[in-house]
Amino acid sequence: MPALIERSRPLVDASTAVGDMNRTRVIGPSRHMVPLSTYRLQLRNGVGFDEVAQIVPYLAALGVSHVYLSPYLTAVSGTTHGYDVVDPGVLDPQVGGASAHRRMMDALALHGVGQVLDVVPNHMAITHGENRWWQEVLEFGPRSTRARYFDLTWSPPGPGHEGHVLLPVLAREYARTLADFEIRLIRRAGEFQLSYRSWRFPVSLWSVAGFLKEVAIAQTDPALEEFVARLLPVGSGPDSGDPMSGDAQTAMDRRRELLALLDGSARVSSALDTRLLQVALDPAEMDAVLERQHYRLAHWRAGSQYLNYRRFFDNNTLVGLRVEDATVFDDYHALVLKWVREGVVGGLRVDHPDGLRDPHGYLQRLRDEAPGVWTVVEKILEPGEDLPEGWAADGTTGYDFGRLAMGLFLDPSAEGQLTATYREFTGEDRSFSAVALAGRRLAVRDLLGSDLRRLSRQLLEIAERRDQRGHTPQEFSDVVAELAATLPVYRTYLRAGGPKVGAMMATRELAIAAERVRSLRPDLNAALLNFVEDVLAMRLPGEDAEDLALRFQQLTGAVMAKGVEDTAFYRYNRLISLNEVGDDPEQFGVSSEQFHKAMGYRQRRWPRTMNATSTHDSKRSEDVRARINLLSEFPLEWADAVRRWAELNEAGRRTPGAPDRNFEYFIYQTLVGVWPVTLERLWPVLEKSMREAKVQTSWNEPDSSYERDVRRFTTAALERRSFIDDLSRFVSRLIPPARVASLAITLLRLTAPGIPDTYQGTELWDHSLVDPDNRRPVDFSVRRNLLDRLPGMSPHQVLAESDSGLSKLLVLTTGWQVRTRFPEAFGDAGTYVPLVAGGRGRRNVVGFTRGGQVATLVPRLPVRALSGWEDTTVDLPRGFWADQFSGATFDGDRVPLSVLLEGFPVALLVRQDREL
Repeated sequence: MPALIERSRPLVDASTAVGDMNRTRVIGPSRHMVPLSTYRLQLRNGVGFDEVAQIVPYLAALGVSHVYLSPYLTAVSGTTHGYDVVDPGVLDPQVGGASAHRRMMDALALHGVGQVLDVVPNHMAITHGENRWWQEVLEFGPRSTRARYFDLTWSPPGPGHEGHVLLPVLAREYARTLADFEIRLIRRAGEFQLSYRSWRFPVSLWSVAGFLKEVAIAQTDPALEEFVARLLPVGSGPDSGDPMSGDAQTAMDRRRELLALLDGSARVSSALDTRLLQVALDPAEMDAVLERQHYRLAHWRAGSQYLNYRRFFDNNTLVGLRVEDATVFDDYHALVLKWVREGVVGGLRVDHPDGLRDPHGYLQRLRDEAPGVWTVVEKILEPGEDLPEGWAADGTTGYDFGRLAMGLFLDPSAEGQLTATYREFTGEDRSFSAVALAGRRLAVRDLLGSDLRRLSRQLLEIAERRDQRGHTPQEFSDVVAELAATLPVYRTYLRAGGPKVGAMMATRELAIAAERVRSLRPDLNAALLNFVEDVLAMRLPGEDAEDLALRFQQLTGAVMAKGVEDTAFYRYNRLISLNEVGDDPEQFGVSSEQFHKAMGYRQRRWPRTMNATSTHDSKRSEDVRARINLLSEFPLEWADAVRRWAELNEAGRRTPGAPDRNFEYFIYQTLVGVWPVTLERLWPVLEKSMREAKVQTSWNEPDSSYERDVRRFTTAALERRSFIDDLSRFVSRLIPPARVASLAITLLRLTAPGIPDTYQGTELWDHSLVDPDNRRPVDFSVRRNLLDRLPGMSPHQVLAESDSGLSKLLVLTTGWQVRTRFPEAFGDAGTYVPLVAGGRGRRNVVGFTRGGQVATLVPRLPVRALSGWEDTTVDLPRGFWADQFSGATFDGDRVPLSVLLEGFPVALLVRQDREL
């Protein structure tokens, strides 16, 4: 057995591990350098380019190689996230504009920190008239040069909508809205608009020519009469008579001309405004004006069934882009690619590629335009799924890693007991797969009904051209809906024309879905199901069939997201730490062997993919999930506790069933994960969770009475001393092992194959819940002060201040520093070799080496691990190994865990003989 050689070095050497806060690196990173590590920052909510510049020295001292920023192209006014872009050609003034952006870039260059930028190619926002591309389409319809930019169908299903864009923005029915004079016809300079609440819609100048003519005659203004005479035939010849003909440039010229005319005559200008007011007060005239536009205003509920543009999921204010069109791609990405060429941006994160018509083609074009730039995609992989073959990307944004790493800290032996407790308490006896199927069916029929109608209509037309007549639209709708609801992955990736990339995998997934439909819905026509499967698998020739197959792929990702992530994850509450993007509540735990197998493949196939355990999309931070996971190590104690709490809080229930038992179970787990917490922080999370579940209340149909009773119940619980004391005692037992688990998860993220990402603020303990809770401002002054204190501290001193999060900060800074010192060990050519453990605790430790130079050892299932290692050992490769946390040095071979982890809960070892 090897001897402990040395334990004399300080825990952190300021010259290597943390660095001087005042020291700067003047040589910036290569423009095409693969990051060693990233740090995600959410812009907006008080954080702009200048605020980023101020914290760059801190991030550099931490050891971060690249700051990873949320989108900052111009977005909707007041946005909290930036994914609702309205102008991709301009920096968003809400985060500082061009001057502040230059200051941020200077700060990054001065400190040698690169930048990764979040890009949103799937959709743009169309709210409140801020999107000039969209406004042009509304004004000029299919003739607009921008009409090709958006995924529009100009002949949607539904009466009276042909050739128009349906805009479901009205809070009430159209007729009532007109009758109550809520829509106004207004004039701003030379531009006419329709105003409805905060919305502004363009009005074709040609469509109000009649009003102009009336005013010109009444005011005997020859110049205005002559203007109107020239206005009507513009763009289509003197005999057109089409009041909406013309183009954008001509319209701009005419507006300037009209503005000059009106500025020259206050009398005529006043008369025109009076006439417009008369129109607004006459529902029939206002309706006539609306009829002459290329859009139709409709009640918001119409969007779920009759919308004729592709959305981002079920959000009517986010319209799908056609970036498969080269012109659209170039125009949308011009500014981002300019920054790439200038070296301002060194990495790209692609948001929601599943929504694109051709993700493979998009990524290849992006790679062609930005060769060598590190690119990751926000792709959610189901267990066992891989990125499609041939994608020009370096990997995913890390949801898959989070599932694997977090799963190590869940005890599978408790699944039966936790399932029994959940069923007994709530009465919910369905499996998660059954709940998820119900959620996907709800999503495809109710939330995404307009997309389903569009595909069903296309299928009917295809069938009639291919001797498949005799089926009703409802039959087609049922088959498409069931296939979308049963597809086991987010989407397939068959491509129109050329090689069928991933064709075997795609057709297999479709076959699985079809077989499930046959089993679940034997009432459906078998021949029709076979025909639809052939269409979706691209076995039938023709552009119409290919188009439908591609649109189906765009639909299924939305079905999965809305049906599972935003519905089932809030309905099935057996253990809510598993209800996370990229996770699977039915996969109860990950073994060491499964983790090692996945990491070995990751190193061989995707060594540059991202590792993430907390993100801006997380429903619960890594620290919250680590604590809730511990219920699997206390299943009987948890069952007793939840029964006690229900009895204590029954007096606070004003109305039977409010909350229902399932949501009450959700509340208790949430409190365990985040305690202590205030009602002010907790309530927005509970409100969102109830509405996403869509059981008692929802976003579309909120039940204010039910929600009010749930709030009263929660308030009473948080004011009941007996409950709070009991809850606090229960949580206090979880805190020490949960922190050990968090340290272990952090070190795995830093040293496993892939590029480690740290979400803002999580370098300390962070018990955040779903957004907007996880996008609260971060106090970087606290973190700077703690980082300044780390150099020279002993392990005992760091652990003595565990409440501050110093131990987690230490793991991060040290891990980043080791990656910087040994880039080859963590690079593409590095190796990943599992370490073998022996003894009774061998299943409670995970270890591996990277490149033969660095070794990671962490405990798993920490409640058991903290009880003692007894005879457990780990076989280290021969040589001298120095632990970067405790300072201890070991002679390799078989090392007792009790010795190796004596000074600190996790170990990061560096092979010393490689340095001598």
